[in-house]
Amino acid sequence: MREVAIDLDWGRRLSLYGGFFLALVVLAPFETRDLAFWERVVFWAADISVVGFFMHVFIRTTVHAPRLRRLPHPLRMVLGSMAAAVPAGAGIIYLFLTIGRHETFPVHFAVLWAETSALGFLLFAIEYYIWPRRTAPAPGPADKDAPAVLEPGPEPLSPVEPPAIPRLAERLPPELREAPILSLSMQDHYVEVTTQDGAHLVLMRLSDAVDLLDGVPGARVHRSHWVSAGALAALEREGRRHAAVLRDGRRLPVSQSYLADAQALLNA
Repeated sequence: MREVAIDLDWGRRLSLYGGFFLALVVLAPFETRDLAFWERVVFWAADISVVGFFMHVFIRTTVHAPRLRRLPHPLRMVLGSMAAAVPAGAGIIYLFLTIGRHETFPVHFAVLWAETSALGFLLFAIEYYIWPRRTAPAPGPADKDAPAVLEPGPEPLSPVEPPAIPRLAERLPPELREAPILSLSMQDHYVEVTTQDGAHLVLMRLSDAVDLLDGVPGARVHRSHWVSAGALAALEREGRRHAAVLRDGRRLPVSQSYLADAQALLNA
């Protein structure tokens, strides 16, 4: 059965798309300033819904297409946004001629397609890449009165041998299935499974992904992050917050409720 996203970060998504929607209503680009305020609200609400639908369908298809898995994930998102811009652009023109009450569309379709492709990729890049990574505490000087819990720097990554290939590996591309799993991170409604040989996004809940690890040593360090025992190099304190330093150099946030589990994992 296909995994279903349940724990969506609707607050983040609504703030992103809601801010974009309000900006379009107020700025009224593409000659929509002639429309009344509530007409602009209806127009841009329908416009964003049309573009968002096609972008979600096409980008998700290209990201998970088996024949495209060898391509970098951002490139697959670009291909998806370029394909989605064709029907999305047609929808924009239809709305412009009906709700917008214009006889002709003021921009050539090629220009509209390029702008829609770029805009769709930008919004999804913010949602899936830029914004999720900003949830980690930014590196900064530690509090002088609160020394780090442990301060060794990142060490060369060494093989992490799980007791067996977990069921979660079956959801990964063939080239990643036998690689040790280092960490799991929630990226909106996807789980980013990072292995020693690369990373891959899987549509499921983090709790379900942890269950499919089948006993791989590790622990939750945050509601959105799980770290394997062999990948954790140190725990550092940054002011009032803590961070897990992984052996490959990455830093993941550690929440207060999971701090004891992270410390126990490090000590083990």
